Amino acid sequence: MLWSALSVGLLSLGISTGTDAKEVRATIIDRDGNRFEVRDLKLEGHKVLFLTREDERLKLRFREIRKIEFIGGRSEEEMPVRIKLRDGRLLMGTVYVGGGLVGYVRGARLVSFTGHTDLGKFTIPLRDVKEVFFYGGVLLKRCPKCGHIFEQKDYKYCPYDGTKLEVVEVDTTTKQEEAKPDTGRR
Repeated sequence: MLWSALSVGLLSLGISTGTDAKEVRATIIDRDGNRFEVRDLKLEGHKVLFLTREDERLKLRFREIRKIEFIGGRSEEEMPVRIKLRDGRLLMGTVYVGGGLVGYVRGARLVSFTGHTDLGKFTIPLRDVKEVFFYGGVLLKRCPKCGHIFEQKDYKYCPYDGTKLEVVEVDTTTKQEEAKPDTGRR
């Protein structure tokens, strides 16, 4: 009770309480290609990611990140990542994902994303993640060859030319009309 009253008072004065009230939504793609639409995404209970670059350690808030690509193998304690920020900058570095392969096999604690899906609570160790797309707009699929955009999550290939589709984020204010495949007989 006292904490909530204090938080409201600090917020009304424009002072941050250290909590980020906005729910973070993201699409997580694991190393097997499975997609998970996750609400209230957190990493070890927080909405931040610590990126290590040489001698520097950066604290990145989820709301600043557009995409994270995990480019290392499962057996590594610190996995190389490529992070695209919302302002367009690209950062490279490493993220701590947990104990080595021995710890993974013996059940050592692993650093994990948590949140909620339509099926309930969700947890995935960082070492099992391939990509994370943070929502700021709408995630759609686009054909890199012909440029058509599709909303269907189950589309993997373009129905026009057979090219593998890529996931893109489209701002909700400029969302394009979805391309409809021509299924009519001629």
